[in-house]
Order: sequence, then structure tokens, then C-alpha cells
Amino acid sequence: MVKENKEKTGDIEYTVVKEEELPKELQKQIEQKKEDPMKISYGDQGMLYIVRGYGEKDTEGYQAEVRELYETKNAIYIRTYLKGPESEEEAKEKKTCPYVAVKMPYSAKKIRFDE
Repeated sequence: MVKENKEKTGDIEYTVVKEEELPKELQKQIEQKKEDPMKISYGDQGMLYIVRGYGEKDTEGYQAEVRELYETKNAIYIRTYLKGPESEEEAKEKKTCPYVAVKMPYSAKKIRFDE
């Protein structure tokens, strides 16, 4: 059994990406999986996209956000969280599938999703 070294070696610069700015193939994968919790990594043209989705919610107002994105010697760690509706007005009954997608320079390191 190998113990994983979670010692941070540095923060990673990244950009949160809107759905329409994602590669078409990645958009298809998200569409197919968005009703369930999802964790996707996708490489395209020298960029690495990391997507964390929280599955279907019964109301609006949820927002997925990145808390931390950093690398260790062997892996890239992304920590996200789901922010709930701040008020009852935001929580209108409408099914939504909140997720966050980030883009960064490509890396072949393993992606680890932390909660």
C-alpha cells in the first residue's frame, strides 16, 4: 500500500469556464452526466479541464465554486463546494444541475477531488 503525499508544492493558476466556452465533446459529456454527481477531467489542445458537478437539485439558486486548486509531487487536488440558495426567492422550484468547470495548462498528473 502506497501512502499518498498530499504536501502542497504550489497553487495552480486556473480560469473558471462558462459552458459555452468548453470544448464541444466535454459539453456532451457534461450533458450526459449532469443529473448525477460527476467528476470529469478532460484534456484538449494543451489545456486541462476539470469539472465537478453536484447532480440534480429541485430548486434554483445553487452554485458550485472552487475552494482550492493546488498540486503536489504526484497529483492535482481540487476542492469544491456547493453553495445553497441564499433566500427563499432564489429557491424557485426548477430543476437545476449545478457544476463548476475550470481550465488550466495541461498536466498528466492524477486529479484528486477533495470535498
